[in-house]
Amino acid sequence: MFMLRPRSPARKGAFINNKWIPSSSDRIFPVIAPAEGRQFAEIAAGNAKDIDRAVKAARGALEGTWGRLSPTERGRLLTKLGYAITDHADELARLEARDTGKPMKQARADMVATARYFEYYGGAADKVHGDTIPFLAGYFVTTEHIPHGVVGHIIPWNYPAQMFGRTLAPALASSEASKRLLIEEWQFLARSGRSYANSRGREAALPD
Repeated sequence: MFMLRPRSPARKGAFINNKWIPSSSDRIFPVIAPAEGRQFAEIAAGNAKDIDRAVKAARGALEGTWGRLSPTERGRLLTKLGYAITDHADELARLEARDTGKPMKQARADMVATARYFEYYGGAADKVHGDTIPFLAGYFVTTEHIPHGVVGHIIPWNYPAQMFGRTLAPALASSEASKRLLIEEWQFLARSGRSYANSRGREAALPD
C-alpha cells in the first residue's frame, strides 16, 4: 500500500479500512514529475504487514457491511463515486498529468473514462445473476455467480486512473472486497489519496 505524504506536514501511512494508519515499513521515496524532472510529493511505501492489514480489512468488509449490501445498493454507491470523480475531474486530471507526464487533454479524457467505469458497473451491479439450463426430464439445472472474495489489483504506471476504474469498479459491483496493490511506479491513488480515496469515497458514502 502506498499513500501520499506531501512535502508540507502530513501523515505518513496507508489508507486502509476507511482511515489513515501508519505504514509498517517506515520507508519514503520521492514522486518525480516526468515532464519537469522535479519532485512534487513523497510516498510512504508499505510492506507485507500492510498488505496483510489491507486483506484483513477487505475480508471484514466482505463478511460485514459491504457483503450485506444488496446489488442495487452497491450499484448506487458506485454510481455516486463516478459522479464524485466527475465533479473533481479537473483536480484529479492535474495530478494525473503531473504524475505520468501526460498532456492535460489526455489526463482529462482518462478521468472521464474512470468516472464512466464506476457509472457503468454501478448500473450493472444488479444485472449479474445466474441462469437456468434446459436438461433431461426430471432435472432442474441452475447456475449461480458467487464472488471469489478478496482480490488485489496491480496497477501499471501508464494508465493508472483508467485501470483503477476498470479493475476496481467491476470487482466491487460483483461484491468482491478489494485490496489495492499499487506498484509499477504508480502513485495515482497514493499521490492523490486524500482527494480521491478519502474525500471522494466518503462523498459517495462508501461503507467501511
